[in-house]
Amino acid sequence: MNETIDLMLNHTSVRRFTEEPIEAEHLQAIISAGRAASSWKNF
Repeated sequence: MNETIDLMLNHTSVRRFTEEPIEAEHLQAIISAGRAASSWKNF
């Protein structure tokens, strides 16, 4: 199966979080990925 489709079908939503800090480079990668993702208005 396509890796992207596999990830979409098998993802989980995290509802509990820790106080563990996130490395700045990881946070920037997450923000960049979110900005690049399509949205319902395609901003």
